[in-house]
Amino acid sequence: MEHESAIIDAVCSAITGLKCDLRLKNVGNKEWTAVIKSELCRVGGGNPFGYRVAASGVTKKDYGEWLYDVVWLDYAEGDTRQLLSVPFVAESEWGNDGDINDDFEKLLVARADVRLMIFGEANPDNDATVERLKSYVNGFSGTQKGDVYLLAMYENREAWFRYCRIDVGISAEWLDPPTIG
Repeated sequence: MEHESAIIDAVCSAITGLKCDLRLKNVGNKEWTAVIKSELCRVGGGNPFGYRVAASGVTKKDYGEWLYDVVWLDYAEGDTRQLLSVPFVAESEWGNDGDINDDFEKLLVARADVRLMIFGEANPDNDATVERLKSYVNGFSGTQKGDVYLLAMYENREAWFRYCRIDVGISAEWLDPPTIG
């Protein structure tokens, strides 16, 4: 779980460090999503991780969108291009509950160390959404003990993100927001 915790800490710090006030300045969903995806690619491709990153709509990436909004890929050294693991996948959805559910289902089938779902704004009750997504994790037959999910909920009134970490079979907990300084 140490590896997963390092990823979660880095991702939460990166997202929290974004200029969340952009949302209050009526920046559209497409632009806001591009900012978040760019930051996730920067974190996954940089130190200490150094993974290959895939996403659409961002400039600094190794590959275009690959199954998910953002993917970190761990390949074997050399020219074999053998995929060793998928440390991180992310989906984001600013729409209604049905749209959030559709994107979250992609994460249910992902075999990644950490699966991130970013949502908010159009959804008036993020806490209810968290409970619903937890129930989807528990009800999915492919769920395995130790699967790790991170839910990032944008709170419009406060212009910040809240995070919930789900470690299947172990715990589900709200995380303290990282301090940026």
